[in-house]
Amino acid sequence: MKIIILYLTCFSLCFAALPVRAETKTFIREYTYEAGEIDSKISCRAIALEQVKRLLLEELGTYVESVTVVRDYQVAKDEITTLAAGVVETTILEEKWDGKEYRLKAKITADPDEVASSIEKLRNNQQLVKDLAEARDEASQALKQIDALQQQLAAAEATTEKREEYKKAVNTLVATDWFEKGQYQTYAGNYQEALRAYDMVVVLRPNDAKVYSNRGALYVQLGRYDSAMKDMNKAVALNPQNRTTLYNRNLIYKKLQETRPVKMPQKEILLRRYDERTQLRDRERKETADRLKVGQDRDKQRLLNKPPDRQLKERDEQLRRDRQLVQRKRSEDKYKQKEQREDLRKKREMEEKRRKQKKRELPKPRPEDEKK
Repeated sequence: MKIIILYLTCFSLCFAALPVRAETKTFIREYTYEAGEIDSKISCRAIALEQVKRLLLEELGTYVESVTVVRDYQVAKDEITTLAAGVVETTILEEKWDGKEYRLKAKITADPDEVASSIEKLRNNQQLVKDLAEARDEASQALKQIDALQQQLAAAEATTEKREEYKKAVNTLVATDWFEKGQYQTYAGNYQEALRAYDMVVVLRPNDAKVYSNRGALYVQLGRYDSAMKDMNKAVALNPQNRTTLYNRNLIYKKLQETRPVKMPQKEILLRRYDERTQLRDRERKETADRLKVGQDRDKQRLLNKPPDRQLKERDEQLRRDRQLVQRKRSEDKYKQKEQREDLRKKREMEEKRRKQKKRELPKPRPEDEKK
């Protein structure tokens, strides 16, 4: 499970090697978004949050690049900004919505040296770097799409299709925010919070392979291997070319084989079940035969113990009851046959009445028609 463990705990290992914390730096930015005709409070908040986060991450990237040894690692500013989204948390200080504008104020507090060290360690995990870069790129594309759709909607092109595209772009921004929260909470060791964040991404973007892969690896950390296997299977189905996901799925499968009890071969299971059913059937037959034998012996003995005249009397009484039963049955059959004949007669009478009524209702021919 080396790759999965590295994939999830690389954040927590980032700061373990630093014996002394450097001075932390706080960055605060504000952003005000003016709502359009199609915007709601949710879309305004998503756009404002993404914009203020971009400003904060760019400022943090510039500062980290200028004051830390990250320059010796040959890390570009864009890469610093991308990876910092997974190791720092954006905290919202104030947000205000008046129906026309959404004002949002947020901050990032981080130690530049620790951020630089974490980024350098994160670069060793190519899949994680790719996921964070893909999330940032998706957010950028969503913002561009939102701008283009706003111009089209302002030009009286507010079709249902355009509205759905706008809603989908906003959902992409919200999903990206939750995905980066999941990465940060994983880095912080808050696995339950990270799981909640990934669940939100799955709701918003059910066809995103990277969130299933990340959540599956998180399930491994929580010891939930069955859930991890389901998520890995979903990730492979959505992106069969991801080798890391395929490798992790194989490791989870091996872990499941280790944790589950040893299964009996199918042939042996069928044979054992057949033997058990055969033994049960034989036992039931023997018990039934014993009960019948005991009952027959008891009746025979009771009959032998009775005096002869009483035996004859009981036999005659039984014959009498049988004859009465037969006579009663015949009477019931005759009564039923009589009822059936009566019902048939009434039915024929009703049909005859309807036929005569229908004949009377037919129009009579006029004299003129007869002459013709």
